[in-house]
This record gives sequence, C-alpha cells and structure tokens, in this order.
Amino acid sequence: PPADADQATTPLPPFPITAAVNRKIVLTQAPKPFLLEVDALVVGNNEALSDRSSLVGAIFDAGGESFALEVDALGGVRTGEARMTSGFPHGAIAARRVIHAVGPKYQAKYAHAAASALHAASRASMQLCRAHGLRTVALLPLHDTSRKAFPTTEAAHVVLRTLRRFLEKHLDAIDGLLLVLPTDADVEAYHSLAPIYFPR
Repeated sequence: PPADADQATTPLPPFPITAAVNRKIVLTQAPKPFLLEVDALVVGNNEALSDRSSLVGAIFDAGGESFALEVDALGGVRTGEARMTSGFPHGAIAARRVIHAVGPKYQAKYAHAAASALHAASRASMQLCRAHGLRTVALLPLHDTSRKAFPTTEAAHVVLRTLRRFLEKHLDAIDGLLLVLPTDADVEAYHSLAPIYFPR
C-alpha cells in the first residue's frame, strides 16, 4: 500500500485487492488450445457455428467429424448466448466440454449494445461452467478484431470486468480460469488492463 503521504494523490483501484480472486485467473497464450486439459474450453463463433478460421478452425480440425456433427446438432447459438457440447473424446480435444459462445459484431454507433452482448456471452459461458461443475476453464476471448471489428482494448475492458464480477460472486465455483490470448494485440491489451480489474 502507498505511504500515508502519497495516499491523497494515489488513485485507488476500482476493485479491491483480493488475493483469492487473483489466484483464480491466469493470462496465457496457447497456440493449440484444444490440447489444454481443462474441464471446459470456451470458444467464440458466429451464430451458425460455421466459423472454421484461426484458432476456432484448429479446434474443429482437432475434434474431427464427430465433433463437428455434435456442434451442428445444436442448430446455432444467438449472439450473447452460449451452449455446450462434448470435447473429449472427440479427436485430439483434451477438454471435457467445449462451450460455444457468440460475441457481437462491432459498430461504433452501437458500441453500448456490442459491449452488452459481449458481456452477456462471457457471463453465459461462465454460468454454464458453474451449472455443470466445470471447475477449470480455458476461455478464448469472444471478440475478434479481424472478423467482428471489436476494438481490442474496449473488448478487454468488458471481458475482464465480467470475469471479475463473476469470480466475486462465485469464487468457489471455479478453481482456475485460463484467459487464452490469441494475438499480440490481445496480450498487450489484457496485460495492460488486468491490474485495473485484478489489482495486486
């Protein structure tokens, strides 16, 4: 903590320093997220669940035809919502379950609606984990700057705030949360903003 003389000029973080919350979350990179041995792997997609590009495509490739068929049987997911399929033993997917969530496309004039939808998708994913006893979670951010044009810094604020609020309310539901950062821009944004939401 700052010395008494500095307290008047040192802004307090908007969230309290909570070691128990901080221990739950890890920012990481994983070029092959399908190999993570977690209870749940959270993946962003479009409403038809038809995206097969970048890391999402790698997960579908790892799962093979049986995984794709189970995902197709969901019939899609609405923006801001999340649904679950099996992970293991489909192909090379190590996670027990895969959660498919849909983040929004971003337009500046609807920025508030986009933030609300991203919050909803992130929260819905975590609520599914809690409801099904999935205690270790790897979450790929449910925004994609290249495909959905969501500004990385704005999205990181939304996701980190959502995760912080969830962990505050349901600390005992989650043992570990890996926030998987796919790009250098994600790494920079999340590492820069994490101290606001998870101050140490």
